[in-house]
Amino acid sequence: MKYKCFYLVLTSAGLTVLGFYFLDILALVSLVPLFYALALSGSGKIRFSLGYFWGVVFFSCLCYWLVHVTLAGFLVLIFYLAFYPAIFSVLAGSRVRLSNPFYAASVWVLLEGLRSFLFTGFPWGHLGYPFYSRLSFIQIADIFGVYGVSFLVVLVNGAIFFIFLSYRMKRKVLNISAVLLALSVSFVYGRYRLSGLEQESKLNNVALVQVNADPHLKWNTDYYRDNLDRIKLLILIAGERGALAILPETVLPLAWDEDKVMMEEILSVVSEGGADILIGLPYLLEDKLYNSSILIDKSGFVSGFYFKNHLVPFGEYLPLRRALSFLTEIYPVGYYSAADSISIFEYKGFQFAVLICYESIFPYLAREAALKGAHFFINQSDEGWFKKSREIYLHNQIAVFRAVENRRSLVRATNTGLSCCIDYKGAIVKQLEPFKAGVLIVDIPVYRGLSFYSRHGLLLLAIINSIFVLLFFVLSNKRG
Repeated sequence: MKYKCFYLVLTSAGLTVLGFYFLDILALVSLVPLFYALALSGSGKIRFSLGYFWGVVFFSCLCYWLVHVTLAGFLVLIFYLAFYPAIFSVLAGSRVRLSNPFYAASVWVLLEGLRSFLFTGFPWGHLGYPFYSRLSFIQIADIFGVYGVSFLVVLVNGAIFFIFLSYRMKRKVLNISAVLLALSVSFVYGRYRLSGLEQESKLNNVALVQVNADPHLKWNTDYYRDNLDRIKLLILIAGERGALAILPETVLPLAWDEDKVMMEEILSVVSEGGADILIGLPYLLEDKLYNSSILIDKSGFVSGFYFKNHLVPFGEYLPLRRALSFLTEIYPVGYYSAADSISIFEYKGFQFAVLICYESIFPYLAREAALKGAHFFINQSDEGWFKKSREIYLHNQIAVFRAVENRRSLVRATNTGLSCCIDYKGAIVKQLEPFKAGVLIVDIPVYRGLSFYSRHGLLLLAIINSIFVLLFFVLSNKRG
């Protein structure tokens, strides 16, 4: 029985991973083997082990690309993330609790939410993300965020499992009917939103510049001149049609306001290119180094800048620096400082916010930007560190949800890809082929209305989740 359960859990984790990478609908059934294994287990300790095993397999496959940067960080992250499905397995893994798909979905989503904030947060691998291309299915994200889609995914898994769990036809019909009703309402709402949201205006001729530089060589000052020449050529191409050229995160290794020669060369490139630019560079200010985004017009005037808020631990800074200083001998760690608020840029009558690199995976940052008046988002990133892995596609899935949640178009200018334009409905309008240098000219569609999610966050989802959990315990006590 023990081995049977572990085979079931392995199958479940594998199907979920395949749902992220290849066929999204597999995620609608992928948890069923896990639920079956949990139902066969008699103790909380065994259920915890099964859930933890599921988490190790799932997150290892979904975060394998991290080994290109740090093996130690990858191992620590995986063993930490696996605790969440393990806790789910204890809280919702008994036969009685799995018999209520709404309770199971509520617990799963609660844990996804905690994982998004706890210990700086790592909201990667939420079960709603594989469905980024199912536009009718994901429009509820403008009310509930990605967590609403995750809720439906777990709900469907729970309902399918209940068909095999229970012999009571009346309860089967009741559960299936409730789930079908939830799915139907979601699809009807999705079609309604897709047909009703009208573009109000657009920013024309924005050039997304994909540099495709080796990130290791990029930080080697010996290759500075080669990188600058590449950037100059791409900006010249962008300037032929683009009113605004957007370059990726930290395209050069030298800091703005520190290296005067580099600053003069960048301003010269801008002047020759004939386009305004948004460029990602390190920025030295008052003896602190920031990962920044700088807006420079074609005359060389710096009209705005933004310092990254949410830094990557063990990548851009070292937590508990004194205690963990030995890690710097194993692999390089940046020493960036974090800003504490989102900045809003103004450009030709539009307002926009920049999300640097992994800031786009944090829903609260995009929501804060929308509340501050951003009409669209720009994501500058360098994912070349992860080589030619599937990470770039997983990150793009997440970016789609930031657009839908806030009804704000999002453009991505990344070093190696995916550079693309995502409209406020979640459709990927244009996209550059990854791992090649190039320039993509896009018109950014603008919708100015605020979504329910932007205005109220996760309030409604929290209320609904609380109701389902309380109802489950009330009904359980009555039956008891």
